[in-house]
Amino acid sequence: MAHMRVNCVNVTKTIYLDTNVYVDVFEGRRPELFDRVRHQVETGTLQLVSSEVALTEIAEGNHLPSFDVGISRFFALKPKWIYLTGLTAREVIFAYDPQFATPDGTPGTLLKWRELLALITSRDDLAAFPDLIIPTANALRDFLPRDAVQSRMKYWKDQLKLRQRGFVEHRNRAGSSVALFQNLVAYILRESSAGVADFVHALHSDPTSAPAFRTDFELNDATLQDAAPKWLKNKFFDHLHAGVIPYVDLFITHDHDLIAKLEWYDENFLGSAGVFSYRPKLCSDWLTVEQRLS
Repeated sequence: MAHMRVNCVNVTKTIYLDTNVYVDVFEGRRPELFDRVRHQVETGTLQLVSSEVALTEIAEGNHLPSFDVGISRFFALKPKWIYLTGLTAREVIFAYDPQFATPDGTPGTLLKWRELLALITSRDDLAAFPDLIIPTANALRDFLPRDAVQSRMKYWKDQLKLRQRGFVEHRNRAGSSVALFQNLVAYILRESSAGVADFVHALHSDPTSAPAFRTDFELNDATLQDAAPKWLKNKFFDHLHAGVIPYVDLFITHDHDLIAKLEWYDENFLGSAGVFSYRPKLCSDWLTVEQRLS
């Protein structure tokens, strides 16, 4: 079973904000929200969670005046971090071999900023930008200059094209979703499909084992069922962000299409397995969050 968080009365709940919600709350697009969020955090009701993927998206707007105040407000509330890079593959490897030493310990572990920083920087980076330890908005702007962020976004767009083509080709060769699932797991483990058949069967039977991988796989596979499937850069990032859902209590996004996809996944894979549900975690606005907390 994956490492799921158990919710109890009067226990701080973790919440992941997608980038648009971050801009609403911390960069002042919805000025009334910051004090409400700060109150929930300072009273121990909420623990904010983010990721290096979200930080990269936020840094795409580091030329805007609102960037500095957003960073100052956000880090003042001491967010925790999930290391999303390679999370889906690390989950599979860890499920196969719990002795596997992943960069973040157990996949999905909530990290402090300095722990995440060690995974996304080098010694040279920290020597060049020492205020990343804090961090300051200027240090983040220097570490992630806008042209470099835009270049990284172009890289992800190119990777998306490769991923789309590869997924389609593998799906066509495999002939079925289950066969594709087995081939992908074998590829991650660098084993033959036959050699990991028993493990794949167990993994496929339990959607809470390697949950980010399973969510990502089913959302991508469902996309192929459309008559004219489309993968857009923002949808690709949506799937990356969705990987945190098994590891947090609440997930807030304005993307109603993503919420609909996750509710579909919940109904067809989690509900049928009789395990935990994504639905109570999904929020489309801050009022919904507050209702879930009451």
